[in-house]
Amino acid sequence: MRLDDLLNRELLADHVANRLVAVQPHPVLPLWIYNYTQHAQFDPHWGDGTIDYCRGLIVGPDDEIISRPFKKFHNLNTESIPETMEANLPTMEPTVTQKLDGSLGIHYAYDGFEGIATRGSFTSPQAQWATAWYNKIKAGRKLNFNKEFVWPKGLTPLFEIIYSENRIVVKYDYEALVLIGLVGVQSGYEAPHAMLRDVGHKNELPVVRAFRNLPLAQLKSMNIENEEGYVLSYTNFVGEPLKVKVKMVDYVRLHRVVTGMNARSVWELMKAGDEIDKFETGYPEHFTNWLHKWKEKLQQEFIKVSSVALDIFVGRPLKVEGETNREYRKACALYFLAQPRQDVKSLFFMLLDEKDTAQFMAAVWDMIEPRGDDKTFREEGQ
Repeated sequence: MRLDDLLNRELLADHVANRLVAVQPHPVLPLWIYNYTQHAQFDPHWGDGTIDYCRGLIVGPDDEIISRPFKKFHNLNTESIPETMEANLPTMEPTVTQKLDGSLGIHYAYDGFEGIATRGSFTSPQAQWATAWYNKIKAGRKLNFNKEFVWPKGLTPLFEIIYSENRIVVKYDYEALVLIGLVGVQSGYEAPHAMLRDVGHKNELPVVRAFRNLPLAQLKSMNIENEEGYVLSYTNFVGEPLKVKVKMVDYVRLHRVVTGMNARSVWELMKAGDEIDKFETGYPEHFTNWLHKWKEKLQQEFIKVSSVALDIFVGRPLKVEGETNREYRKACALYFLAQPRQDVKSLFFMLLDEKDTAQFMAAVWDMIEPRGDDKTFREEGQ
C-alpha cells in the first residue's frame, strides 16, 4: 500500500507546508515518519481524513507504507467530533481495554532491521529505550530458546512504552513494551483482542488487559486511583474501528497539571501568593519532586534579591539637619547609583518612597521571573 492509496497527497503537502504535519527521516534507513503537530489540533482541517492518519505513519521508498498506527481517536463526548458523542455511538458492544499511561510505540521492519518509533520520531528518548528493550528481549529469546519474534504479515504491532523515566501520571511496577494493537496496513483493520493475546503469548510479551461486561454508564462513573481509563473500540470487522477514550476524573485533573505546568507557572502561583503546597499532596512523586525543586529555587532567588536591596538600602546616607527632602533624595540617588547591583536599583527607590510591602514583593517577583524557557514539566524530560 502506498501513501496515495491512504490519503490526499496534495492536502498532505499543504499540511506539511503549513506545519500542521511534521516529517522526520530515519537517521540511517530510507524511512520517514509523519506526525501531526500541536498546531493541527486547533486547526479546522482536523478530522479531514489526512491529518488523522499522520500519527506515526511510517513510509519507505516509493511512498510504500511500512507501518500504520492507530488513526487519531478522541475522548468520549468530544463536541467537535460528532462520532464520539454518546448518542452517535454504534449500538454494538465495544471491546473495552485498559488505557495505559505511557508512549505509543510503533514497530517497523526494513531490510533486516527492526525498531520501535514513537508518534513522531525514530530517535526520541522513548523510541531509543523501546528499540533497545525490544532488541534485548529479541536477543535473549534467540540465545536461550532459538526463537524469533513472529508478527502476523500485513499487521503493524503497536505497543505502550512503559518505563520509570517516562512516567506521566500513573506509576507502574514494571518496565516493558505492552502489546496494545495489531493494525492492518491495507485497511486499518484491528485484530481482535483474542488474536492480540495469542500473538503476545507466542512472543512472550505482555498484552493490554481487556474487560467484559462493563457498560458505558459504569465506565464513565469509575475513578480508580493510579489508572488512566479505558479505550472503547467499535469494530466493523472490515476496516478501521471507531475508537473513543474514557478517562478517570482524577487522572484528567492530574494530567492537566503535570503536563501543563512549567517554571513560569510555578512562579505565577508563588507571585500571586497561592498555596503551592496544594500541588505537593495527591500528585505523582516525580512531579512533586520537580515542583519542590522549582519552589526552592524561586524562594532562594527571592530572598537573595530582596536581601541585597534591603542591605544596600540600610547603608544609605542619613538625612542631616536642615537638609531638604529634595537634597536628601538626591544624596540617596547618588549613593544607589554608585552601588554594583544596578539591576535592583528600582527597589531602592521603592523603599525610599515607602511603598507598601505588597508592591515591593511584587517588584522582586518580577525581577526573578523565569525567562527564555517555557518547557513544561513533561518536556523537561522528567
